[in-house]
Amino acid sequence: MDELLYDVQKHFKKVRQFRESQEEIITALLSGRSVLANMPTGSGKSLCYQYPAIKLPGLTLVITPLIALIHDQTANFNLNFPDGMFRAAFLVGDMSPAEYKEQMQAIRSGRCKLLYVSPERLLSPKFIRFAKQLEVSMLVVDEAHCISMWGFNFRPAYLNIPQFMDILHIHPLIAAFTATATDCIKRDIETFLGMKKVCRKDSGYMRKNLTLSVVRCTDESEKYARILDFLEEHKKKNGIIYCSTREKATEVYNCLTGRYYKAALYHGGMEKEKREKAYRRFMRGSCRIMVCTNAFGMGIDKGNISFILHFAMPLNLESYSQEIGRAGRNGREAECVLYYCAQDKTILEGVLKLSERPGWYDGQMSRYLDEMSYQRLDQMEEYGKNGEGLSSAMLWQKIERYFRETPLPCSEAEADCMRNIILKKTREIHCLYTNETRVCAYIRNGSFRCGETIQITVSGKGQPGKTLAARMNRQLTYFDTMVADAVYTLQAFGKTTFYPRNILALLSGDPSAAMRPEKDSGPGKNKRALIVESLEKMMATEIELDLSGYLSSGSVPEPFIHGNFLPLERHGKNGYTIREIPPLYRYAELEDHLFTIPQEMLCTYKDGNPEIKMPNSAENLKLRHFLARRVLMIKRSRSPRGHSPISASIKLIRKRKGERDMLGILGMEIRPDNPQKRRVLKNICKKVITVLTCFEKEGVIYGFRPVGTDAEIDDGIFYNIKILLSPSDEVRGEDDLDEK
Repeated sequence: MDELLYDVQKHFKKVRQFRESQEEIITALLSGRSVLANMPTGSGKSLCYQYPAIKLPGLTLVITPLIALIHDQTANFNLNFPDGMFRAAFLVGDMSPAEYKEQMQAIRSGRCKLLYVSPERLLSPKFIRFAKQLEVSMLVVDEAHCISMWGFNFRPAYLNIPQFMDILHIHPLIAAFTATATDCIKRDIETFLGMKKVCRKDSGYMRKNLTLSVVRCTDESEKYARILDFLEEHKKKNGIIYCSTREKATEVYNCLTGRYYKAALYHGGMEKEKREKAYRRFMRGSCRIMVCTNAFGMGIDKGNISFILHFAMPLNLESYSQEIGRAGRNGREAECVLYYCAQDKTILEGVLKLSERPGWYDGQMSRYLDEMSYQRLDQMEEYGKNGEGLSSAMLWQKIERYFRETPLPCSEAEADCMRNIILKKTREIHCLYTNETRVCAYIRNGSFRCGETIQITVSGKGQPGKTLAARMNRQLTYFDTMVADAVYTLQAFGKTTFYPRNILALLSGDPSAAMRPEKDSGPGKNKRALIVESLEKMMATEIELDLSGYLSSGSVPEPFIHGNFLPLERHGKNGYTIREIPPLYRYAELEDHLFTIPQEMLCTYKDGNPEIKMPNSAENLKLRHFLARRVLMIKRSRSPRGHSPISASIKLIRKRKGERDMLGILGMEIRPDNPQKRRVLKNICKKVITVLTCFEKEGVIYGFRPVGTDAEIDDGIFYNIKILLSPSDEVRGEDDLDEK
């Protein structure tokens, strides 16, 4: 027996023989060569990196997009080593404190060889700081096509990977895996990941144990009849039925359960707990049929799936290849049937119109990507329209030809130009971290009384409130917290020496933002002076935090945190250096009370026109930051994770005294005796509309509605504005909740 196979079998008992390309990939990695592997789904890519991981020194970091897959892969790896000789661990965003503690113990045990994380977690400041302590010998990128703008499932968070490696100053061995990469996508993967002397392995796209067929139907009623006939003939088989929309998935699910089929429903609009319950039922065999959208897709690994039915065609052949790849993972024969009718394309064209692009895409990029999306849809339609009656081998040839021969909608030179634009973006700071601790909320809102020790009670979901104590010797403002967030963000991205212009670039969302003052510059208008004044003030401000009564003793490495609000030192004439994490941000990291504002939300153009920018005055910076942060908090409070509710109504000016409003929080109050107060308010309302219009055009919000009398609104004045996240918000009533 081959020595390599013998050694693999000692550690991975279920391996009988190497599958296609596995031996070559393992050998390449063990010899120190990075690998880009195009392998059909279900062809055993996990072994290709798990075995090298236990042989290489240090730890292998595995970046994968699906939390469900992360849990399964970790559990399956650990089952191979019941004695705990080698361990796999994971870090994901929805972990309980006990689970987080258990995973951290596994990582620090010295036996951990694999650490699974999602791409979104890579640029978390807390994770970056932790990763700097690790010896990362190999970086595995699963579903690597997600890093390419030409990929059918482009996921911008994958562009965090090159920046993560830059921040850590590491150049590990790289293993990138995909099942749906064209030549151009492969080039993107190698370029963005900085892969040199790459060993390329291409196992093709065909799965010999999957039998493909197309059934052409005249309408939906015929689809239902054909699918019910199929299920009747496969009563004891497990399978998946894919639908193109959530509504259709629910309709099909109700049809099946109404006929007493044991089925589960899974789509992205369901609450997390319901999705997880459906996933567990199907994986454990409590039900035989999963009815779902493409939310139940990449990484689902259940061996005995015998059929995949598509109620309608998906958006492209890449998606189709991924979804049918769930079948036959145990090596046995499986059937994959596409039920096609002419109306399918109309529905999918509507889906494409609603698809979002990253905010930094320029017009040309978006045009090319739209053209590519419709080109893919046309080719998917051709597969369905002309596929009936063709053999499985001929349908596989169509798929193979598609991946080998599909051209880009632009020239190679234009593709290279766009590749360079994206590569440049990966080296820029793409977000602003904001401190969302309750202490910072008190400071931000002007509620923190300096010189006194204040008690702040925070209650977790379903848990009794706990109290922490805080004290500061100076009063800080909303603008100060913005500047502090920018300093912390720069430090998190490895920029420990910075200048006021770097602060402005982050707060304005514009790397080219100029420091020159506005034309009407006067007291309080000079941006450089305001930023320097804020930095100097926070250098001189002392803060004390007593966490002993708040966090559990086992999770508090330092129950008393104190020091300068920003521990900075002057660097040269205009620069500053930060050597340690500011106290309030150490506390935020302990509780993971940080979230991000994308830079494109802070770089707001009037009516979406980049030729007419809103000036980067301090007033405009504060307005844009406040609205961006508030919109994101409203969206987060509506998420299935159940954050505290935040009102969708923003009060510019409250009519009752003693209440906090937007202008009061931002230090932009309009004095009652100001003879120009109506003109000033009208100008502020105009700016608010400009910012929210930009958010609406970018798809961040569904819309907004100023609230006031008809006469005031006609005159461009309002005191309250409601944020609409969906069409249903037009009619939804809401209690007026205070700004957190």
